[in-house]
Amino acid sequence: MSAPNADLSHNGDMRHVDSLCTVAEIDEIDFSKLLDKPSLLNMERKRSFDERSLSELSVAVSPHPSSRNAENTSRFFEPPEYVFSPCSRMSLMGTPRSQMGFEPHPMIGEAWATLRRSLVFFRGQPVGTIAASDTTEENLNYDQVFVRDFVPSGLAFLMNGEPEIVKNFILKTLRLQSWEKKIDRFHLGEGVMPASFKVLHDPVRNSETLIADFGESAIGRVAPVDSGFWWIILLRAYTKSTGDSSLAELPECQKGMRLILSLCLSEGFDTFPTLLCADGCCMIDRRMGVYGYPIEIQALFFMALRCALLLLKHDDEGKEFIERISKRLHALSYHMRSYFWLDFKQLNDIYRYKTEEYSHTAVNKFNVIPDSLPDWVFDFMPTRGGYFIGNVSPARMDFRWFCLGNCVAILSSLATPEQSMAIMDLIESRWEELAGEMPLKVCYPAIENHEWKIVTGCDPKNTRWSYHNGGSWPVLLWLLTAASIKTGRPQIARRAIELAESRLLKDNWPEYYDGKLGRYVGKQARKFQTWSVAGYLVAKMMLEDPSHLGMIALEDDKQMKPAMRRSNSITKGGKKGKIKAKPNLMRAPKRPIHTVWTWARRQPSKVQAFLAVVSGMAALVLLRFIVHDHDNLFVAAEAVHSIGISVLIYKLMKEKTCAGLSLKSQELTAMFLAVRLYCSVVMEYDIHTLLDLATLVTTLWVIYMIRFNLKSSYMEDKDNFAIYYVVVPCALLALFIHPSTSHHLLNRISWAFCVYLEAVSVLPQLRVMQNTKIVEPFTAHYVFALGVARFLSCAHWVLQVLDTRGQLLVALGYGLWPSMVLISEIVQTFILADFCYYYIKSVFGGQLVLRLPSGVV
Repeated sequence: MSAPNADLSHNGDMRHVDSLCTVAEIDEIDFSKLLDKPSLLNMERKRSFDERSLSELSVAVSPHPSSRNAENTSRFFEPPEYVFSPCSRMSLMGTPRSQMGFEPHPMIGEAWATLRRSLVFFRGQPVGTIAASDTTEENLNYDQVFVRDFVPSGLAFLMNGEPEIVKNFILKTLRLQSWEKKIDRFHLGEGVMPASFKVLHDPVRNSETLIADFGESAIGRVAPVDSGFWWIILLRAYTKSTGDSSLAELPECQKGMRLILSLCLSEGFDTFPTLLCADGCCMIDRRMGVYGYPIEIQALFFMALRCALLLLKHDDEGKEFIERISKRLHALSYHMRSYFWLDFKQLNDIYRYKTEEYSHTAVNKFNVIPDSLPDWVFDFMPTRGGYFIGNVSPARMDFRWFCLGNCVAILSSLATPEQSMAIMDLIESRWEELAGEMPLKVCYPAIENHEWKIVTGCDPKNTRWSYHNGGSWPVLLWLLTAASIKTGRPQIARRAIELAESRLLKDNWPEYYDGKLGRYVGKQARKFQTWSVAGYLVAKMMLEDPSHLGMIALEDDKQMKPAMRRSNSITKGGKKGKIKAKPNLMRAPKRPIHTVWTWARRQPSKVQAFLAVVSGMAALVLLRFIVHDHDNLFVAAEAVHSIGISVLIYKLMKEKTCAGLSLKSQELTAMFLAVRLYCSVVMEYDIHTLLDLATLVTTLWVIYMIRFNLKSSYMEDKDNFAIYYVVVPCALLALFIHPSTSHHLLNRISWAFCVYLEAVSVLPQLRVMQNTKIVEPFTAHYVFALGVARFLSCAHWVLQVLDTRGQLLVALGYGLWPSMVLISEIVQTFILADFCYYYIKSVFGGQLVLRLPSGVV
């Protein structure tokens, strides 16, 4: 396949000639020599697509720039306030002030200036960003546009409302994919994506040429397999961000995806659903023992497959790949969740493995020798928490923690909701080891001493706690932020960003940091590393507007079968193995209540519903006999509600996040409390008036915190319940069905309105929990407290009616009102019944990760 060079006329207009050089020309080019030449890239920083059209950017590049080019070049040194792009839609990067009304961090302007300086132009159009713009070091290949490195830059531009840059990048790399690719006269597969590309300028012909690198200048001369995965992920992010599917539906893009998939889905001697890779195929591009089935590649593989499943057209060619993807996804998710997952329980099981087991009943399927467990993993593994280990292969596991693989596992939903929360628990528990003074460690722990010599080949760049051997990489900040937001833990991201902001700018945006705590700028780290800059910007924009998460995160696929743990396999026969003299990790014997709960959990849904009704009735009977004054139940309900509010206040003050909370639910609560307080003042004025006043004040404080102080963590896109769906029906119902007492009509209608509204005020909160899928512990405690309070209040009314033999209903008035009061109390209880069931289930399961059934709201 060939394509002639493109020429630019002296006035900057392009002739209708393709820009790609011929295959023969590519074959004659010595790429390593090109890297030594000064780069003549057009890296003019543009202000914005709104200020200048793309045609204005079509300026010829020459060694001696014209006066117009000199003017453009001088913009490199404009003050930060002129760097802002006047895009109408997104974040504080697009305007001098943020959406929340306060001044943005001073780093943001500098970050955007640095990012825009790194732009690479081809034919006057931006097509990517160079890896680093450090003028104090030799270029090597840092003046190229790397597919992997451009992803955070592309996300930053998408979040800032500038999708054209990403579109140009996708199309240009797609053209490069179709080249005939050679390394040492060996032809690579057609679907291989380039590791990087650069723009070369011919001053004689005044033309520009794209030159791609498919591994010939990489360490070990390996074409990285993850470039194709990142390309598909970025294409999906573009489609999700813009809402424009026309790019993905282009025949060229469809073919490009199919070519990538045909490479990684091909059948061969490898019988595992995971992807077999060599060293250098991923972010860790030197010898670090990540060959085989590294977690980083498997997580990216899984995410790329899921993205492709959403992007492929359902035509004849597309359907074939869709079927292959679906088949592989089920096998891959099962394999990864079962065999790569490690937590306290799994570590204990491996610690007690028997070896030399055979047949399908074997628990130790990979013949892992327990003595091969490294000592550090026992101290590293917290009681609550877990992670996907670095690699699984026969007879040996790589127990190291790899940040990118685990974060991508959360974003792609390769990790189950429970596993996602466990990964975040581990990060919080081991913050000093994994984050230290500059987040985050690319892997943990570092390889040292004799093992370092063997595994890395005495690589001087990968000495312990440096570069890929436990070095700290600021680019990983955006992945941690995305994972934190998806799991409802934005406080983790905020803590990491604050660490980065304390040093990144003054250290000139280095590539990585050295030292066990990430204290020192890496010995060979480039300054002004573009993906360090872009990673920070993406993290800040996601934290300010969590809706950005949608372009890079995938919801859990309900069709995926849950992972079956190896420890659940049945082993027949065999003698008990000897236990190694290591820390005692024996499991505690099961308690009777746990046995009963396990039995109930295995019953069909109808049986579980029957058991729940029987349990509720039994609780009512028990309360009737142990609580003599049933008015105390109402007081108890108020007390439990107060405890729930206290938990909520603690969450907001200590955790500094309102993630997972519904502002609309709090507003409905404040509404019915205000109306009930009014009714209490004008109709009875007793102790309940003071209780309602205190509850209303705290609820208003919660609303203030969500609306103003903690707005950055509020998940507005998840809180999408339309409150007029409940307010209007409650108001209409109160007009027609209200008390028939002697009070003023307005007061009676208000009383009925607050009773009805209270019954449904929790619905928006349940909707948020359904949308986020995962409910973090403090929110779960708060909602469970509401459920208990509703049950006690309902029990109070039911028992009062039974005690008075129905006379209480007569005292409330005549007509439908007495029945509606009772129905409202029962409705409140039943609305939260399912949640309370799942809450209790998770408590007995040892975690507070909740998943609500789809029919709750």
